[in-house]
Amino acid sequence: MKIKLGWIVAGVCIVSIAWMVVPRLTFWISAATPSASDPARENQATPTATIESMFQMMSAVAGSELANTGEFNQLHLLEGKDMTPEEQAFSRIFWDTRRSGVLYGFMTGATTESPSVTDQQTNGDSAVVTVSASVTSSHSEETRSVIYTFDLKKRGPNWYVYELRMPKAPDGIFNYVKSKS
Repeated sequence: MKIKLGWIVAGVCIVSIAWMVVPRLTFWISAATPSASDPARENQATPTATIESMFQMMSAVAGSELANTGEFNQLHLLEGKDMTPEEQAFSRIFWDTRRSGVLYGFMTGATTESPSVTDQQTNGDSAVVTVSASVTSSHSEETRSVIYTFDLKKRGPNWYVYELRMPKAPDGIFNYVKSKS
């Protein structure tokens, strides 16, 4: 049986292209995406409970020594490696770990105080939750009111944070970061 040179060249091309493309795909298609077989979690039973749980975890970390030691940080969440139990619990309420890192980094750029859910709209397996909060920038002492709009998706019995939208980022923070990388 003869092997034609064309088949060899085509095989080498496919292998070399796959060698470059597969790492990029695994970056965006995280292995930590939620599955339909995830067990039901009380803190993710409703879209509002998911958002409230996220803010509770963030405020618990901000007031603890984890924030000072750097053990709860954006890099661990982005990479999905070497995560503390607190980071693992936090990342589980997001659609994937990269999303948790990007959105955590954005929301911790300023101190968020007294977040409260002002509206919730559910449509099948997706929901939009609007949150009003007081935010103090790290650059100034001035407190301003901010409206966060969270898009959530449901997989199985649990709701997951999918995107964060604001008037300055109508397409979403994660989509903006993803388009820039």
